[in-house]
Amino acid sequence: MKYVNRFTGLLLLSLLLLLAAAGVVRADTTYVIQPGDSLFRIALQFGVTVDDIVQANNIVNPNLIIAGQELVIPDVDGPAAGQPVPPPAATVPAGTTPPVTGGTAGLSLLLSYPDSLELFSSLKRIVIDEVHAFATGKRGDLLALSLARLQAIAPGLRRSALSATLAAPEAFREWLAPWGDIDTVELVEGEQGAEPEIEILLPDEERVPWGGHAATWAIPQLMQLIADNRTTIIFTNTRFLAEYTFQNLWDANEGNLPIGI
Repeated sequence: MKYVNRFTGLLLLSLLLLLAAAGVVRADTTYVIQPGDSLFRIALQFGVTVDDIVQANNIVNPNLIIAGQELVIPDVDGPAAGQPVPPPAATVPAGTTPPVTGGTAGLSLLLSYPDSLELFSSLKRIVIDEVHAFATGKRGDLLALSLARLQAIAPGLRRSALSATLAAPEAFREWLAPWGDIDTVELVEGEQGAEPEIEILLPDEERVPWGGHAATWAIPQLMQLIADNRTTIIFTNTRFLAEYTFQNLWDANEGNLPIGI
């Protein structure tokens, strides 16, 4: 029995030495979010998926990340023994205002900082894109409060809102108007474009899956549409979905087509 135990111990020691020689150790690590980061870029940097990071950190909204926030990066290759260790990520210095990604929530957070008066006092213009998607709901109410605060900090601030699908523009003029003065908001209408050709993309062979909303089943068909046309623009609902779709398209890009995000 002693010989068996000694042999087992030697075998385990040999396996550990082989792993150390290979220079690969799988372990969780941490990363401090830097200004301009996104989960997609962080996932590419560490060789994991966005879903891995979301699950490891219990992230509810992948579109809302804050500079200075510490993330757990699951199951990452560690450096080999004797090889230089990458320097730790820089943290946000105390007393500074970290940039925030996250729409209305990000703006509200920035306005809560003590130095928000200095930060926004010279603001000249704010542009609100896709205003039809949220102005009439709770997010629109929250943004209206932030806009009122910005207007008080920078009285000369000019507001602009963009949309291609407004059914009742007068209501949105009233929402955009500083202090509710609708006469201060001018409606600018673009030229009438070409008549749209609308088709619903359905699976070639299988049914649309009941679960999920990322439409990964359509990636092969989207790649074919991209290849068949000179220019193709794909719209998504969120930044996360844009990055996730791009990652899947790039994985299926066997023709090495010039795809950007």
